[in-house]
Amino acid sequence: MPSKKRVTLNHARKHIIDRRPDGNPIDPSTVYRWYRKGLEGLDGERIKLAITYCGGRPMVTPEAIDAFFAAVTSAKLERHRRAESLAADVTADELEAAGLVVTDRDPNTAIVDTIQGSTDAGSGRSGNGGAHQ
Repeated sequence: MPSKKRVTLNHARKHIIDRRPDGNPIDPSTVYRWYRKGLEGLDGERIKLAITYCGGRPMVTPEAIDAFFAAVTSAKLERHRRAESLAADVTADELEAAGLVVTDRDPNTAIVDTIQGSTDAGSGRSGNGGAHQ
């Protein structure tokens, strides 16, 4: 049977939630923000730490903390998956149309050169003919 032991947010941040890399517990404002504002989920949704009030004090269970972190992790991984999918969908033609690359159209080679900007790399000039302004 799962534990329903409720603890204060301060106890949770000190004893249940993993510590920061420097060994200190997370800041109290962080836990407050997790249950008040939440963290970014998918498609504008907010993921909030589930709490209950007991005697006017916000309390949390270890299961609620685990569920919160699982939901945040799932949303973050899905955002990364979506970003990778979108990046993979960009074609060489789209990059060239945006002026980001010029692709050698010879199918026997796979050379992609970046378009040279307005700076003339060989002379150190920046496109104004060397004139001072």
